[in-house]
Amino acid sequence: MTSHQEAKRRADEHLREQGVRLRASGASRSARYGVWVVAYRDPAEPDAALDGGALVVTDEGGVHDMGSVPGALDDLMMALGRWPGAEPADVLGPPADGATVTDLAAWAESRR
Repeated sequence: MTSHQEAKRRADEHLREQGVRLRASGASRSARYGVWVVAYRDPAEPDAALDGGALVVTDEGGVHDMGSVPGALDDLMMALGRWPGAEPADVLGPPADGATVTDLAAWAESRR
């Protein structure tokens, strides 16, 4: 298992590779998925709130961007094939062309 410090180091490395000045500020382990969720901040403005999500670090060394909307970790884990019982149709996303508000609401409800 990747350690807390290693997860933050990998996240910092990922942020540097992206060319941003943000740095990892904390990490917590998701017991459900066995990954680290790493928050980040701007060291020049450590108390400023940032828009966006977090980084997810897997024990295999992968670093993935995660959004900030509710369920973002579940969605990312499903997209990565790490959600037990995930079906390919679950990963495809909401109805597209010609979808009605009712279709989208039913899709969103099915994802809960």
